Amino acid sequence: MAGDALAHSNLGNALHNSGDVWGAIAAYREAIRLRPDLAGAHSNLGNELLASGDVRGAIAAHREAIRLEPDYAPAHTNLGLALRRQGQYAESLAEYRRGHELGSMQSGWRYPSAAWVAKAERLAALAGRLPAVLAGKDRPADPTEWLAFAQMAYDTKRYAAAARLLSEALAADPKLGDDRQAGHRYNAACTAALAAAGQGKDEPPPDAAARAELRRKALDWLRAELATWSKVLDSDDARARAFVAQILRHWKQDTDLAGVRDGDAVATLPADERRAWQALWKDVDALLNGGARPGPAAPKPKPK
Repeated sequence: MAGDALAHSNLGNALHNSGDVWGAIAAYREAIRLRPDLAGAHSNLGNELLASGDVRGAIAAHREAIRLEPDYAPAHTNLGLALRRQGQYAESLAEYRRGHELGSMQSGWRYPSAAWVAKAERLAALAGRLPAVLAGKDRPADPTEWLAFAQMAYDTKRYAAAARLLSEALAADPKLGDDRQAGHRYNAACTAALAAAGQGKDEPPPDAAARAELRRKALDWLRAELATWSKVLDSDDARARAFVAQILRHWKQDTDLAGVRDGDAVATLPADERRAWQALWKDVDALLNGGARPGPAAPKPKPK
C-alpha cells in the first residue's frame, strides 16, 4: 500500500513536470487516499490546487502537511505563497521565514528561500499603500515597486490593475521582459487575459473596449515571449530545449490563459482577434512538435 502511494505521488510529480495540473491533482489525491500521512503529497497537492485557482484548497492542503510534519520546510514556504494569493502578507511572511529557517539548516536545501523572504518582506511593507496605488493617489517609485504592487493586485484579483502596473514596469525598464527566470512579460499576458475574460475584481470592471485592448496587449506579450523561447529551441542545449518544451506545455494548461486559448472562449472573439489567437496557438503547437519556428504574427486587431 505504501509503495502504491509513493508511485502515485511520483506520478503526480511527473504530471506536474509535464504541465498537466488536473492529472497531477488526481494523482496526489490518490496517493493521499492510500497514505493519508504522506505530508509531501499534501503539500504537492496544495501547489497544484493553487495553480488551478483553488487558493483555499491549497491553504488547507499545506496546513495539513504541516500538521503531519511541523518541520517540513517546503510546506511552510508553499503555504507562504498560498497565503500571499489571499492578500495575507503578514501571515505569508511568517511562513516564508519559518520555511527558510528550517530549510537553510538542511545540507541539501536548494531553494532560494532567502530571496522569497526578502520579497515577502517587501510586499508586507508596501501592502498598506496598495489601495492608494490602485486609486491612482499614490505612484510607485521605481520598477521594483511597480512589480511589487502588480503582484499584490494579481494576488487580490485586480487583474486589470495588475496588467497596467506590469505594463508600466516593463515600459520603465525594458530589460525586465528579458528576465527568463522571473517571467514578467508572461505574467503580464496572464493578468491581461484574466482581466479581459472578466475574471477580476477591479472597480470599475473593464468595459468592452478595455477588454479588447487587454487582449491585444496579452497577444503582443505572448508573441514576444514565443519569439524569445524559439531562439532557445534553436540551440544545441538539450536541457534548455526540454525546459522550453515544459514552459510551452504550461502555456497550454495555464488556467490564466483559458479565455484566449480554449476553443469556446476564442470562438466568441471578433473574427480578426480570433484568427490572431488561433495563429499564436498554432505556432505554440508547431514549436512543441519540433516544427517550423513562428512566422510573422497575424495582422493585429485594430483598436476600437
